[in-house]
Amino acid sequence: MTEKELMKNRRDLAEKDVVEQPQHHKHLYSPLTDILENGDQYTILVDVPGTDREHVQITLKKNVLTIQAETGMQHPEGYTMVLSEYGIGDYTRSFVLTDVIDQEKIEATVTDGVLKLVLPKAGPAKAHQIKISTGN
Repeated sequence: MTEKELMKNRRDLAEKDVVEQPQHHKHLYSPLTDILENGDQYTILVDVPGTDREHVQITLKKNVLTIQAETGMQHPEGYTMVLSEYGIGDYTRSFVLTDVIDQEKIEATVTDGVLKLVLPKAGPAKAHQIKISTGN
């Protein structure tokens, strides 16, 4: 078999493999997460590879902090996918926050596919007098 015929057989085999592979659908992943604590704050590190700042959304509603990130695999222009093993999907993860967290001061950054959330602890509640009014 000549080299040219061998290359044609390889291409035919690759095309057959691609056709027989199941279609990839977007999946929803729960990203790996580390939670760290020091004296005055919690730090949450969330693994969101393949995303950047524009594709990460963080919401806080009714004490639930939700992280959503979009990702998608792109192949270089002019190339045809022969084999794909990377999962294509988005990330989502939620955390219930307690009153221990100062929710107004939460900060977030994303660098090299790692989202970092800094959650400062709330100061202790100050004692105060509650005024009693007369009922009518």
